[in-house]
Amino acid sequence: MTTPEVSLSLAPEHRKLLGSILFPQIGLLTEAPEFEQVLYSRHAETLVTGGVRAGKSSVGAARMFLDIYIRQELTHQQGLFWVVGPNYPQTVEEIRYMAQWARRLGWGGVKYSSPQEGAHSLKIVNKWGDIVVEAKSAVHEERLASKAPDRILVVEAGACSPDVRNYCIERALEKSAPIDYTGTLEPSDLNPQFAWYQEKADEWRDDPTFSHAAYPLPSWANRAIFASCAAALKENPDLAAYCPDENHGEAHSGRLHPNIRRAEEELDPYTFAIRIAAEPVGIQYQVYPQLEDRSKYLRTFNDGPQVAAYGGIDWGSVHPTALAVVTYHPRQHVGITGEYIYTAWVREIVYKTDRPDDINWLRVTKDHLSRKWNIPRMCWRTDPNERFMARTYEGVAVSGSARSRDSRIGLLGSRLDSGALYWDIDGPGCKEAYEEARKVRRKKARSGEIVLDRINDDRTAAIEDALEGSDGELKRPAAAPMRRNYKQIVRRRELQRI
Repeated sequence: MTTPEVSLSLAPEHRKLLGSILFPQIGLLTEAPEFEQVLYSRHAETLVTGGVRAGKSSVGAARMFLDIYIRQELTHQQGLFWVVGPNYPQTVEEIRYMAQWARRLGWGGVKYSSPQEGAHSLKIVNKWGDIVVEAKSAVHEERLASKAPDRILVVEAGACSPDVRNYCIERALEKSAPIDYTGTLEPSDLNPQFAWYQEKADEWRDDPTFSHAAYPLPSWANRAIFASCAAALKENPDLAAYCPDENHGEAHSGRLHPNIRRAEEELDPYTFAIRIAAEPVGIQYQVYPQLEDRSKYLRTFNDGPQVAAYGGIDWGSVHPTALAVVTYHPRQHVGITGEYIYTAWVREIVYKTDRPDDINWLRVTKDHLSRKWNIPRMCWRTDPNERFMARTYEGVAVSGSARSRDSRIGLLGSRLDSGALYWDIDGPGCKEAYEEARKVRRKKARSGEIVLDRINDDRTAAIEDALEGSDGELKRPAAAPMRRNYKQIVRRRELQRI
């Protein structure tokens, strides 16, 4: 009779059985249902959004240490494990926990390197081969291209760029290494360039698969802190006002802990949701919340013949320059609410980040799009702040109000509400433009005023300009009377010829 081979790819119930043996020995509290759910799930990529003081370091290290335990005690296999962080100091806690647990289990050959600066590491020396845990820094992304690991843990993943995830996926290919991401959600205005973490958390939570899933680990899952209200009331008796009843003690643990209930009352709902409940709740102060429904607005073009086309230009001297093409089509077979006769489609976006103030490039690109989509010269629109560029070089129409961005936002939002605006998923640059428009947001200024956040909205502004041509009233400022001499007239003709 042959003994079946013990596999590292254990089902969650078998991992839970091993965990029930391992974790009490190392003193890890796992009784919170939220903690237990995160601890034993297994996917190719697992993302854990943790609340403040939720125990993210403990759960990330525990998930990795369970694999180490299986190799050390059951399969007798060597292994290489990575702990990746925004920098080396951010990786210390997880590796230190695993070193403490290995020593607590009485394993021989445990070597923990903890330099004051640089990467910590853990090595468990065995006659059948070493088990090694290495720290990797996202500051040196190129160093992630070394020997393939058996498991990867990315800590404070929200502070790492999307490129770090790409590197990890590449290194995981050889050994089908599971990848875990842990971190705390941040307001989207603090690190907009790293919003991928919150977006994936939102997407994977709603659509878990074998390939990926996301789990929230709220602050109250940490029963070492929020197991009973007794200690909190001893420190501050006034917290009793936040207890749900007089039955103090363990009955007020977890979500009912007075510190959690006080935080819920004192913090605004958005901050409590992402920082305490660890729930990805989307973008705060989102300008176009309708665009969360991708299946509705981002689709394959399927309308009738083109009856009109407009172009929009968002000129950038420092920020990128974007040109947008919006076409209009009859759609009698679908009922459109509101005042719109035709549906509008975003068909093409051209985006320039290097030398965005290149006038020659702008002229050539605009002329090409005009010929391609049959856009008349005066059907191009641009922002009023770009009046000098528009009139001097391109002759495009300009809005009359310096605060007309709010008006154009209203025009675009009205079409979304009426189901009369779509992005062509196959159009050049349209998918990226859709994702940008979905993320356009307002922010709270120091004065407390909610203002538009002018970051990464160039393509959206160009689309808004184009829509104003058909849906808005073009207001041309009255020209002041002026006396021209012969030289001025000649000069004006020369400019027109250019």
